[in-house]
Amino acid sequence: MDLMAEGTYDAVTKSAVLYESKGNALMCVFDIEVAGRIMKGWVTLVQKDGTLSERGIRNVQEVMGWTGWDWTAFEGNPSDFGGRACSVVIGTEPDQQGNPESKIKYINAPGSGIQKADAKAMAAKYGAKFRAVLGGGTPTARPTPAQRPMQAPTAATSSTMPDCWAALCDAMKGKPQDVIEAAWFRLIDKVGGGKAPEAMSGTEWGAAKALIASVPQSSAAAPKPTTTPAPEPEPEPTPEPGQDEEPLPF
Repeated sequence: MDLMAEGTYDAVTKSAVLYESKGNALMCVFDIEVAGRIMKGWVTLVQKDGTLSERGIRNVQEVMGWTGWDWTAFEGNPSDFGGRACSVVIGTEPDQQGNPESKIKYINAPGSGIQKADAKAMAAKYGAKFRAVLGGGTPTARPTPAQRPMQAPTAATSSTMPDCWAALCDAMKGKPQDVIEAAWFRLIDKVGGGKAPEAMSGTEWGAAKALIASVPQSSAAAPKPTTTPAPEPEPEPTPEPGQDEEPLPF
């Protein structure tokens, strides 16, 4: 069969079953119609070492429109999983004989390949670098992580990168932008242990938001006085850019 051009395609599911490999990996195997072809898409749910694949679990949830996880759906007819619009990424890989073959590399909810980037998240990720080019400050160096990823509580509330960025900006309202960004990078390293922000899970972002909620009120900007201010004391040394005036829990 002719190779397909690599890239992202709109597709429709035909069926799905659970499959457990000899190495104890658990997968959801979809039959998917892509550009007139029926192709198999493998989504890992549990890796061989027993680690849950959060990305795979959420992919199946999003494609099927589930808000939770429905084990009973797999007890029915495999075709019950059919008719769901999805987005697949096609790549070229060798088959069992070593010949090039078009295969489904990723399965996502519809439109995932062209999803609009979140402006707040992009500001948190690239804001300092943009200012270094356009003026208004120099980028803050990201600290080197000194610890392993923090183990989030089992019942941690899920959150997202944009929500955490907005919460941190609110908690540190009135602080210089470079101070907020320095705290942001420390928070990511503490919770994610050096992961890129986009690789962190919803549970890890939930743990990050919980840490942000524990920021002492003294770290926020002090309210403006409503009466005539007393004579100003001797000025204190100005903190270095990127350093917090108040201790934070990260």
